[in-house]
Amino acid sequence: MAKIYIDTNIFMDLYQSAQDRLGVFDEVAMYSTRLVLTSLTLNEFKRNRVGVLRQLSTLFENSIALTPYTTSILQENSSYKELIVLRDSLKRKADEVKQYLEGVASDVTNDPVAAIFFAIASNKEVTVFEVNDTIISRAHRRKLLGIPPTSVGRQTIGDEVIWECLTGNMVDDLAIVTRDATYHDNNEFLAEEFKGKTGKRLLLVTRKISEALKIIGETPSNKLVSEEEKLESADKDSYCRKCGSEMEVEGYEGSDGDEAWWYRCPVCHTLQFPD
Repeated sequence: MAKIYIDTNIFMDLYQSAQDRLGVFDEVAMYSTRLVLTSLTLNEFKRNRVGVLRQLSTLFENSIALTPYTTSILQENSSYKELIVLRDSLKRKADEVKQYLEGVASDVTNDPVAAIFFAIASNKEVTVFEVNDTIISRAHRRKLLGIPPTSVGRQTIGDEVIWECLTGNMVDDLAIVTRDATYHDNNEFLAEEFKGKTGKRLLLVTRKISEALKIIGETPSNKLVSEEEKLESADKDSYCRKCGSEMEVEGYEGSDGDEAWWYRCPVCHTLQFPD
């Protein structure tokens, strides 16, 4: 029975997307018997969530910043005085939102994204491969030799460890869902190695869960397909779909080489995500 491995950076999308990604992962949970994770995936999520939430807090704070220009004549104007009152009220409410985000970052039990991730990961029907010293040794050798998947210029071996976990344990055909270019750019090479080590097929490397479900014989919902089409369309236009401003590129890099990136509008602070 073919399986799907979903990389950490796909799960991290839940924090960044303005769309209904929580609902999407409720659907993913329905296919627990077809899911594969690694213990490193869980650890990467735990570490990266705090950094992403802090970035969200900063983005939110910047998005509601209001510093009206002032002069003595403006300060005597009733409308201006009303504006200042509203500004102060906005700031107080924004501080409450920031406190919420800080609480989510500091206490994982308050984190709705983490809740659904760990619900999936802890499901006994989901296969979780453990990292051990043998896996790490093989991953380190792969890093030294520059054999894909590897991230050039980084000291970490996250991608290498995950790949060694998969090739060292899989007994089924596999589809991989990830953003990491090291998998996409070396698809043919990885498929050949996967077959040589496991006797099975690497069916697909994709950025879309819906495509992975289709390739293993499942039928994704229209909601999932639609959601991922929205994410794909955002990558095709580097201009904000809300206000038309040119987008800025932002992102994060986790401690194990895991990464994700997205567009942020410097004017209205809308987030858009690459395919």
